[in-house]
Amino acid sequence: MVRVAVSLVTCNSKSYLERCLESLFAQQGVELEIVVVDNASRDGTLQLLERYGGRVKLIRNRENRGFAAGQNQAMGHAQADWVLCLNPDVVLEADFVRTLVEAAEPRSEVGTACGKLLRLAPDGSRPAAPLIDSTGIYFTPTLRHLDRGSNQPDRGQYERRELVFGATAAAALYRRSMIQDLSVDGEFFDEDFFSYREDADVAWRAQLAGWHCLYVPQAVGYHVRRVLPENRRELPPLLNYHSTKNRFLLRGKNIGWGLYWRLFVPMKVRDLGIVAYVLLRERTSLPAFRYLWGQRRRLWEKRRQVQAKRRVADGELARWFRFRPVSFPAEVEPMKIAILGTRGVPANYGGFETLAEELGARLAARGHQVTVYGRRPQISYQQPTYRGMRLVLLPTLAYKYLDTVVHTFLSVFHVARTDAEVVFACNVANSPFVWVPRVVGKPTALNVDGLDRRRRKWSWLGRAYLWLCEWLALVTPTVMVTDARVMQEYYRRRYGKSSTVIAYGAQPPEVGIARDVLDRFQLRPRRYVLYVSRLEPENNPELVIRAFERIRTDRKLAVVGGNRYRPDYVQALEKISDERIVFTGPIYGEGYWQLQRHAALYVHATEVGGTHPALIEAMACGHCVLYLNTRENAEVVGNAGVAFEASVEDLVEKMQRALGDESLCASFGARACQRAREAYSWDRITEQYEALFHRLVHC
Repeated sequence: MVRVAVSLVTCNSKSYLERCLESLFAQQGVELEIVVVDNASRDGTLQLLERYGGRVKLIRNRENRGFAAGQNQAMGHAQADWVLCLNPDVVLEADFVRTLVEAAEPRSEVGTACGKLLRLAPDGSRPAAPLIDSTGIYFTPTLRHLDRGSNQPDRGQYERRELVFGATAAAALYRRSMIQDLSVDGEFFDEDFFSYREDADVAWRAQLAGWHCLYVPQAVGYHVRRVLPENRRELPPLLNYHSTKNRFLLRGKNIGWGLYWRLFVPMKVRDLGIVAYVLLRERTSLPAFRYLWGQRRRLWEKRRQVQAKRRVADGELARWFRFRPVSFPAEVEPMKIAILGTRGVPANYGGFETLAEELGARLAARGHQVTVYGRRPQISYQQPTYRGMRLVLLPTLAYKYLDTVVHTFLSVFHVARTDAEVVFACNVANSPFVWVPRVVGKPTALNVDGLDRRRRKWSWLGRAYLWLCEWLALVTPTVMVTDARVMQEYYRRRYGKSSTVIAYGAQPPEVGIARDVLDRFQLRPRRYVLYVSRLEPENNPELVIRAFERIRTDRKLAVVGGNRYRPDYVQALEKISDERIVFTGPIYGEGYWQLQRHAALYVHATEVGGTHPALIEAMACGHCVLYLNTRENAEVVGNAGVAFEASVEDLVEKMQRALGDESLCASFGARACQRAREAYSWDRITEQYEALFHRLVHC
């Protein structure tokens, strides 16, 4: 049975609370952990709660800390993977929680779920003709946030499961991993808001970070709505003060410059109206502007932290800001997707090929028609389909400087004549060509990867070309995709260009007892250190090898990888005389996973690029990871690995300590495995790409 925490904040809520709690105790198919935070009630609320004894966990505040702080307290005392944020004036039907969890649980990109809330009278009676309270929230171009369907008779107009902008916190189900992802300085709800609009702030931050909100009409609840736009004059001055203040807090933290200028006119017209209204009719709200000015540095720091978590570009977010409520189908219709710019599948080279195979196969399994373009000289697989993907092999010139551009040049003109609905291209070097499908109406997403021009293998001419490609990537694709926030920040800071962040994934197959690859290289399980990378200077194989030579251990170092363009460099490395160092060459498929599964320790030393697949795969296998301390690597590993600097001495020290402390390795390995499972599973990555492609096709 699924365990769900319920976070409930009360303040003089006695007249509503009993109905709310009884509806929670009647929930079916779930185990509830109810945490109630009372904000200094004086109406008998505490006495009512004490009657429920051990059925609720009660936290008493001596002062009213506000809804946001109270919710954060409750969530901090709860342990479940799902948290239902609930108002005490809400009553739920018996299957409300179970219905939301069952709808959201299988979809890892869904961080919030909400049901259909209908209006409830203060005495607990329901109108004879059901009146809608909320079916999710939406934003207008003036930056008003409103409840979808509010005050409309329920005629079945909102009976489809849909993706909406966000949920009202009166009854919103949040995934724990999203709570952790969005929290800033330990706060999920921003406590500066105190009360009102804090749920809209969470919804906007979730959209920025790539989380979705699922509306499930089969989950029905009832809400006593006391705050409505049309009764503002009747509300307490303190509430109107917070409403005014929070409107600008909400914008200041979350809006990107691209969206700001897109909405500038309607937004400023309403701003002028608000200022005029406050000056002429509601002077009790004037302190809101003094507060905003006084807290400007604090607000700017919060904005910096929120934007650092951004994964979605303003161009995508703009679709939500309409004068009429916006929603999108929750079930993605089958699409015709073309993937190009890689060597093709089956993957036998690097990260882009792995991305094409794992993403393409999963999209095909979801019912989409997927075509992957490959390079004829480099793909020996002869069948027309592979793992559900249709293969198109085209010629190329297998020369370092021409291989990618020649093949992509042919691919874009080929795909332009097909019925593909959306094109996904990999590698910034392909940016000069991805405009071709767009000319014939096919939206294109380009994954630019890391800063390839910084690789030492390129001559000045190659670096100049890649710099040009970097610039063209700003304009030629419909959407730019970056695989790390560090790369997203680079493009935003240098060019003012927004991008969508989608990382690589890792999902180790269930490798059986076969150890033939280990036997071939005389490696024993848990008795070797693993290094996987293309063997080129910026991946620092020499650093790892020189450090291992100085390690006092009878374990081995397995160096997995090659370099078809620099065989002389590989040969120089293989001249190492230490018999403990084993060069396996490139290994793919089950053999590769055998090596990953049975390693004692993984060392990652790349210094160029975004998210490296081998690093995530090592984390997914539960290894203690030693990683070169770059911003990109640190972003991936988080607190689940040990960083080392680019010196032999530091790596020797860290490697020796890890090899000599099994408990340390086990601890970091468990953290790494959990982080990979939560943030970098291929299923989650596929859902993010699927949602992106769907938006490109239908928006």
